Amino acid sequence: HADLNSLDRDRMILWGTSAGGHLASVAGATNGSAFFQGNLGHSEQNTRVLGTISWFGLTDLQQMGHGGFWTWGVDRIAHLLLGEPMHKNPEKAQRLNPIKYIHSESTPFHFVHGGRDTLTNYHQSVLMHESLRAGGVESTCQLLTGLPHADVRFNRPDYFQASQDFLDRILRPSSTSED
Repeated sequence: HADLNSLDRDRMILWGTSAGGHLASVAGATNGSAFFQGNLGHSEQNTRVLGTISWFGLTDLQQMGHGGFWTWGVDRIAHLLLGEPMHKNPEKAQRLNPIKYIHSESTPFHFVHGGRDTLTNYHQSVLMHESLRAGGVESTCQLLTGLPHADVRFNRPDYFQASQDFLDRILRPSSTSED
């Protein structure tokens, strides 16, 4: 629907919050992967994007309840995503983890997460950020100390600025001109 909405399909960046951040991260991590292109709908359309912004999204379901990353909603979130408790089908849970799909063509990422998030702990963004960087993929991570999940204070202009800077850097790369 890019043409219908006057969008340039070659200059797309995904931006999602919470569950939308998880979905954007899956798409950004799998970017360029023929396996995930699929054959449903309009398979002739290019699904590549230039970048991904995730605000307080999930990146690794199995890490939500381990290693000190416990949150009150782990079982509920996993059950909603999987249709069953995570412990009943850990392989299915693993397939929903964007962190699993990082590869050389994953998009650049920008993460924003509150340090007091009790729904999707900020370590979710940190884990993905560190994994992307270890894989040679550009990633930035903005941790906002004291903010819980989806707090209204995320709307402050100074918090938006880092995401805007990311958009500008990806969509308006510096050009060199010949003299």
